[in-house]
Amino acid sequence: MSIRKLIGPALVAAAALVLTGCREYKVEVRIDPNGGGQRIATVDAAPDLAPAARALVGLAAGWDEKAIEKDGKAGRQFTRRQTVAPGGWSRLAPDIVALSDAAGRARLDDRISVDCTREKGGGRCTYREVIAWHNLRETLADVYAASLDTVLSDSIPALGAATRAEIRGLTRGAVLFAWDDLVESDGHEHGTERTTTALSEAAAQLVAREVPAGHGAEAATAERVARLVRSALLDGHGQLSSDPLAAVPGIELSTDASLELRVTLPGPIVESNADEVQGQTAIWRVDLSKALQEEITLQAVAEMGR
Repeated sequence: MSIRKLIGPALVAAAALVLTGCREYKVEVRIDPNGGGQRIATVDAAPDLAPAARALVGLAAGWDEKAIEKDGKAGRQFTRRQTVAPGGWSRLAPDIVALSDAAGRARLDDRISVDCTREKGGGRCTYREVIAWHNLRETLADVYAASLDTVLSDSIPALGAATRAEIRGLTRGAVLFAWDDLVESDGHEHGTERTTTALSEAAAQLVAREVPAGHGAEAATAERVARLVRSALLDGHGQLSSDPLAAVPGIELSTDASLELRVTLPGPIVESNADEVQGQTAIWRVDLSKALQEEITLQAVAEMGR
């Protein structure tokens, strides 16, 4: 299942705003024998996409920005260097925040644990990282609910706050239903069209209750409400519009980008699920869109010298 089948062309269009210039997302990790170490994350972007990249990584989390030139083209590079004390890996902040101005909203979590134990004559060091979205479906539902609320409030000023709140709740539920329907069908079909129709009918009833037909210029018929709902939520193909996704830049990166993670451990690697192992370094090339479906677990074990 892919989020693309829920949002369809929306992500393709929205991703163009960010990913045409986001060329690389790389992370290098060094683990010391005591379990501490260093983590360096880098995101490259074209100059005109620097504002989107800033929102993407959330500069308040300790990112630095500089101008670069790569393959003869100018760009901007965002880098975060973190020195981690033993036992401190689990407290690292995530690299990618979908809504960087809203604490606790959607984010791509990197849950890291490092366990280095010394034994007589040697020891073992285990690196484990779990990549997963936190609060993604709920955030998407809120984003589309807010989009429809803006359209309705602009088009029907007489609509009261209580009715708008009810319609926001209905919209949120409709988006969650479409998401879950897609997941259950493994991406083969989903009910976006019929869910939107049901939402339009319910919203029209609420609008008519407050702004009955004949109420001057503010009269809202079921047909009018249906047009407003479709214009706020759907594109010309009957799939969710890309417009609201401008508020969630991290989703585009996770959908279309690949992460290259290099972890160097304090000894030869003896076990791992890495794509490649070079001596003491495990290398993963991860399609981050998979994190939209399920957790991604990366693990490597090294034997420390005797």
